[in-house]
Amino acid sequence: MLATAALLLAAAASPCHGERTPPDAATASPSSARVRSTVTPPLLNSPVYSLATRCEDGRTGMNIHTYATPVGATPVRKWAVGLYRGTQTHENFAREGRGILQLLRPQHASLVTMLGGSSGRDIDKRSKCAELGFEWITLARAAEAANTEAEGKEGANDGAATDDPLLLPGCAAYVKLRQEGALIDAGGHEVAICVCEAMYADTQVPEEERKSHLSTAELRAMGLISEAGRAILDGK
Repeated sequence: MLATAALLLAAAASPCHGERTPPDAATASPSSARVRSTVTPPLLNSPVYSLATRCEDGRTGMNIHTYATPVGATPVRKWAVGLYRGTQTHENFAREGRGILQLLRPQHASLVTMLGGSSGRDIDKRSKCAELGFEWITLARAAEAANTEAEGKEGANDGAATDDPLLLPGCAAYVKLRQEGALIDAGGHEVAICVCEAMYADTQVPEEERKSHLSTAELRAMGLISEAGRAILDGK
């Protein structure tokens, strides 16, 4: 009886019929596993925007922005936008509750170091952009140049207001956002959930070119941003 019980226990502990014991299973350790815990976030390839906001004195604030994504489509389009605390963009958006996302094209790469690596409190970004060949324009003018595709609206100037911030010319798209609800604490950032009030896309260029927009992978390859997404200044 005891011998039979021992045999049954041995059979239960052994692999089932047809199964094989993995090689070196007995000697495997956590350090040899292919999946490990890490504190390094995944290296993503994200669209590159500039978020245009309105300063308290009426000037336009502009930055380089990658923490933005659509989060809802019906009954209205909604976006989430991350705002870095302490920046002029955060200050403007928190006060005004609105801004315009500009989806940049590869031709805007020359603006990244200046727009993303400095503050509008310290330099005149409008004049710097003009020096680089990107004179700021109004939303009405941008919409006309883009042969407007504003959802639910008619006419190139619909959705544009006289107190809107100025914009960069030649963007792949312009997305006019209005904050909905309170800002959400996200540590070093605050997140704004926004309603999309209007969208404008350039339809006067070939479709393939219209699909082309600047990405973080391109900026890393050009040495303009670090893997952490920060603007590289003077090669550092």
